[in-house]
Amino acid sequence: MGRAPQDQAELSSHIRLCIESGYEAEIDSYLDSDEYQQKFGDNIVPYYQGAQSQVGSKQVGYNRTLSLYQGYAGVDSAFKGSRLVDEVASNQGGKIVLPSKGGRLGISKDATVKTFKILVKGAKFDAPRRISTTEYIVPGDRMSPQIQRIHRAGGKIVSITEVA
Repeated sequence: MGRAPQDQAELSSHIRLCIESGYEAEIDSYLDSDEYQQKFGDNIVPYYQGAQSQVGSKQVGYNRTLSLYQGYAGVDSAFKGSRLVDEVASNQGGKIVLPSKGGRLGISKDATVKTFKILVKGAKFDAPRRISTTEYIVPGDRMSPQIQRIHRAGGKIVSITEVA
């Protein structure tokens, strides 16, 4: 549906359907629902929608969706247990936790003052080399031009690590 469960009744109905009629019937109940058809139809892959304010939606749905959303590269197997079972069962909203802990969603303000080491394999510029890998120490504000030069010269970037 692109959102977290609204309440215990919604969750219970899907659990009951899965137990009584099987997994396929439970999945079909989502795909055949009016809500799913209005949001996605037959040709759109479902995506997160509960992280936006919507007319007629409960505030708790917004909080729960944000607690499930992990960003574009998120994976469910990174979590050992349920993140919503207590909230839904007790009909309470939880604390909103931002999707990426410790990671950056964009360019950091301090990235330009840091220095990075770029390890390159197979570049064809500079003098002829006998070694197959080359290291470049680059200030953060010069990363893009250096990466462009490496790619133009046919080099393959093996790693980029922060030095200072």
